[in-house]
Amino acid sequence: MGAEQWEWLESQLQVEAEVRIIGSGIQVLSNEHLWRRWGMFPDDRDRLLRVVGEAEGTTVFLSGDRHRGEISVLKSFGERPLFDITASSFNHCYPGAETNRLRVGTIIDQPHFGWLEIDWEASSIETQLVSAESGLPLLTKTVEIRSLTRGGRSLASILDPDSRRVLIAAHRGGYEEDLKNKAPENSVANVRVAVKAGFEIYETDLQRTRDGRFVVVHDPTIERETDGTGAVADLDYAAVRKLRKKYRDGSLSEERVASFEELLKAGRRDLLFKVDLKPGVIEHFDELARIVEEHGMMDRVFFRISWKEADRIERRFEEGTPHSPGLVMFKAGGPKEAQEAIRRFSPTTIQINVPKAGPLQEYHREAIRLAVKAGVCVEAHAQSDPERWRELVELGVRIFHSDPKPSRLRDWLDEEGLR
Repeated sequence: MGAEQWEWLESQLQVEAEVRIIGSGIQVLSNEHLWRRWGMFPDDRDRLLRVVGEAEGTTVFLSGDRHRGEISVLKSFGERPLFDITASSFNHCYPGAETNRLRVGTIIDQPHFGWLEIDWEASSIETQLVSAESGLPLLTKTVEIRSLTRGGRSLASILDPDSRRVLIAAHRGGYEEDLKNKAPENSVANVRVAVKAGFEIYETDLQRTRDGRFVVVHDPTIERETDGTGAVADLDYAAVRKLRKKYRDGSLSEERVASFEELLKAGRRDLLFKVDLKPGVIEHFDELARIVEEHGMMDRVFFRISWKEADRIERRFEEGTPHSPGLVMFKAGGPKEAQEAIRRFSPTTIQINVPKAGPLQEYHREAIRLAVKAGVCVEAHAQSDPERWRELVELGVRIFHSDPKPSRLRDWLDEEGLR
């Protein structure tokens, strides 16, 4: 390949993925026959195997141009095996044996086609070479998705409307023992604590500095959270970065204010992020979406937004703001707003605004049922009432925005077999 092609491929391999499927016109792994193969360009083959083997995720090459089929496995590059599924061809094959020390199973010398089926819940890929005449499998190899991260499993649960798993969106990461853990709310240290505690989603907040950087701060002003004073919007990024974060009791930690990018990098493998967009920040939605896109996390970050901002967000998308079904989580007050959100945005998730105290009303239940029926993953606030948790789960809620003590909710979900 040329320099520009290598540069493009290596940049793509930096994007987080559990599974990478790479098509090649000629075989990549098999290297003992006399026909066209990557092995005829040994330096390029070595480079390809190195950069792919070092990338996150399970990689499957799809190759052809052999008029025979086989499955090859190479275990000597990177932390995970590489797989090459060769399917060729659908209407004509050459008979006869051929040496391939990396082959798994037999060589297929009758017309066939390749088939891959990914089972996200089982963390596996079933690869098959299937007879073009009978439609029956001739060769099967199950590939383990070894690198399916915790964040990937959480996303798979959200995307599966039949999943019973209930996820916790820990408010500001969960801070009930911030001093003990040396991890103040909304900090990089707190990301590590959230992962260790078993929370799946990190709920956080952003403010924008005077010079246009996004920092992980809840309040418009910084007095409560740091040792500084003033409004974030009136300070440059360099000044905010020097500030030390406070614990809930007001004492100072060693943690500094994190940028949005730092928070994403700290939790990208193990967490999903739910970002609450405050007034004054939502105006910069396009900038935020582009940051998420640059980090390859378009399905891993949900911007939680009031339904009254729907027209503004729709205009941004129409004007070219990057988007995906998971990027926006609208807050819906009832079935009418929920139905409109689903119709206009086809979202992955939606928040139904249930009361923090008092009984659910029928319109709350109707909104939840409507979203569940549409295959949308529903979030609701969870306070400290297990009976309310049970009622919401039975209605179909699968994400809880945690109460002040998310560990209590986590333990209850464990006891109920919902995690």
